Amino acid sequence: MDKPNTGADQAKRWRDLALRGRRRLSHNVMSWALILTAITILGGLIAFKAYK
Repeated sequence: MDKPNTGADQAKRWRDLALRGRRRLSHNVMSWALILTAITILGGLIAFKAYK
């Protein structure tokens, strides 16, 4: 098992993952946006209550 071969395999694997992940990217962005929005709202409410 030589290094260049494993490096090429790793690069191919990363490229395959990137190509596959690009199709699911929009869904992931939406879920992340929802999670971040929920965290921001919760954090804002807690900060608001603590500030009052």
